Amino acid sequence: MRGLRFGAAFDYLDVRHFSTISTSGNPGTAWAVGLYASYQATEKLGLHVRGEYLEDRADYFNFSSGTAGEFFNPSGFKVFELTGTLQYDLWKNVLTRAEIRWDHGSNGRYFSSDTNPQRNAVMLAANVVYKF
Repeated sequence: MRGLRFGAAFDYLDVRHFSTISTSGNPGTAWAVGLYASYQATEKLGLHVRGEYLEDRADYFNFSSGTAGEFFNPSGFKVFELTGTLQYDLWKNVLTRAEIRWDHGSNGRYFSSDTNPQRNAVMLAANVVYKF
């Protein structure tokens, strides 16, 4: 199929002695994998989808709110996300995007606030980009 592209990414982190970053100071690993697909429907219209999974057994990415002790358990921090993007090239060097993103904590409640953590988070975004 013409205009269809795929991609993948993988990141791996072996963490040792980082007590200045996290209070746990636990050694361990963190890794993420992402799969991407893009379809250029017309000269100006593109459709994109991305899925990513992050597993952090080192407590390295303890950057958000969550239930106390949620990040420090042996099962680690597990999150996946799915994003869909509609992109339209409005004028030369100007593109517009509408995007929806869903994040899901598969083994805990990581999103929202400290007082009301949620297992899911949804974001809608719209932007206009000028390419220099």
